[in-house]
Amino acid sequence: MTINQINLSYHPAEDRLLLRINTGDSAEFRIWLTRSAVIGILSSLDHLQLVLEAKEVKTKTSAEDAIRKFEQDALDQEMQLGTGFQPAATFPLGEAPLLLINFSIENSESGFTVVFELANNLKLDIKLQPRMATDLHKLICRIIKSCDWNLPQQHLSRRPPLPFFHVAESETVH
Repeated sequence: MTINQINLSYHPAEDRLLLRINTGDSAEFRIWLTRSAVIGILSSLDHLQLVLEAKEVKTKTSAEDAIRKFEQDALDQEMQLGTGFQPAATFPLGEAPLLLINFSIENSESGFTVVFELANNLKLDIKLQPRMATDLHKLICRIIKSCDWNLPQQHLSRRPPLPFFHVAESETVH
């Protein structure tokens, strides 16, 4: 299944982030992210970005580099934050959020698959495009600033947030 929308919000009473994922087939998955889970996700996304950058370095010329930078800047501008999250019609894992136990990204020729290992021995695999990985990283970095978790700076400084977006308590990426 592919991701259509991602919503992330901080819940102070739980001291967790609630990740809501809407898929192309109108299914919604709700996942609790703890501080340690967020650190793992950011590390995985950082590693994925390094892999993507290494692939690009091998194949780029200077003209291609300029074009790719222009395209990436345009994509960064397209990330829609603060728009309404559209609840799905079905909840395959139930309406109650499940706790994330482990997170990994598997690389294949057709793209990337995000693997969420959840409580109750459940596993959720979702296809992820490189742009969505970058958007997810930005979204997490924006939200955790309101959490007061004091996360290691190497995760937060890798992709600084864009200065012109106002960060709300709940954000959605399309």
